Amino acid sequence: MDPTLRRLFEQEERQAQRIASLVRLGTLAVLWALLEFGRPPELRLEAVEQGGLLLYGGVTLVSLALARSSLFRPWQGPLLAVVDVACLMAVTVVGAYGLGVPLAQIGALPPVQLAYLLLALAAMRYTPAAALMVAATAALGLAALALGSGRGWFPEAPPGAPPAVVFGPFANTMRALLFLMTAGVVALAVLRGRRVLLRAIAEAHHAANLSRTLPPQVARLVGERGAAVLEEGRHIQAAVLFADIRGFTTLSEGMDPAALGRLLSAYRSRQRRVIEGHGGAVDKFIGDAVLAVFGIPDGRPEAAAAAVAAARDLLAMTEAWNAERPGEPPLRLGIGVHWGGLFAGAVGDDERLEFTVLGDAVNVTQRLEQLTKTAGAPLIASAAALEAGGIAPDPQCGWRPLPSQPLRGRGEALALYAFGAAEGPAP
Repeated sequence: MDPTLRRLFEQEERQAQRIASLVRLGTLAVLWALLEFGRPPELRLEAVEQGGLLLYGGVTLVSLALARSSLFRPWQGPLLAVVDVACLMAVTVVGAYGLGVPLAQIGALPPVQLAYLLLALAAMRYTPAAALMVAATAALGLAALALGSGRGWFPEAPPGAPPAVVFGPFANTMRALLFLMTAGVVALAVLRGRRVLLRAIAEAHHAANLSRTLPPQVARLVGERGAAVLEEGRHIQAAVLFADIRGFTTLSEGMDPAALGRLLSAYRSRQRRVIEGHGGAVDKFIGDAVLAVFGIPDGRPEAAAAAVAAARDLLAMTEAWNAERPGEPPLRLGIGVHWGGLFAGAVGDDERLEFTVLGDAVNVTQRLEQLTKTAGAPLIASAAALEAGGIAPDPQCGWRPLPSQPLRGRGEALALYAFGAAEGPAP
């Protein structure tokens, strides 16, 4: 079993032992009250029976103490279930012997009904062994009683006792078999419940692991519908943002690797906060670049406006952070934004799945980012992105049209707009 699942089951076993101990204490309190205040005068309570109840109470307290201590082990549950049945049978047999009750009529004594309560408590432990061990202990006890009866260890039925059809060998055999069959059904139910619980925990564990590497929007979807929703994927209209640090290769050549790693980590954290602040999701970081998508998992038109706003805030954030780092090399960004159809889902095989976005919109966005190097602008957005976001490319707001041109790998020309003051070609 997976270590995580094993720990979860141990926690449940510990909790089951606590509950079982508290139920046993409650049962003892009820029995004591009945024997103390409701016992008829002709019913004597032998010292042996009193000692048996005290012993049972002591075992219960030990069980509760173990469940609350570091000494708890899962195997203690089935063992204590066996001790429960053994104590019950011992107290019942000794009491019946002291009262002169024939062996055939022991099954009619009220304490015997506790066997079903003990069987129910055993079923709480998510392990069929506990129920089967209770049944096995009861079967051994019945066999011992039958042997003792044959040797005359118990008194015979007095005159006027109920007929054999009620307490004869056949009737008592039926009682024993019904109890054993009940125990078998309980064990089967526990086994099936355990398997369902294992599958549920495994699915939840798998979904939790995926959620650690998924965008928050997708993680919520996985939590609601399960991990299978990732493999199905979705074809949606969404906005894609691709941002890359200009001159990062040159920058990295002159920096200590550890310092470079700290710089990149700090910057990625700021990028992620800006993107998620506008409702976007970071699909992946690729070296010094980031690919983000807006509109997952269902696609929404306002995502285009959010992507453009996030792109502008990324530029503003970068400038502000550069000002906070006087004397250190400033960072420059190139950003592309596009709106179009894409596939959002998990790709991979049975061993490894990765959530990603695929499609022409992603490829176009990367080409737009690359175009910023020669266009002399830090941000280029397609006309499709601006139109979907309801943004008028007004020059007074910083937008200027670029000549329509086909991008690398595409035959048709796209209408494009640059944002920001014209600058020289980036390295």
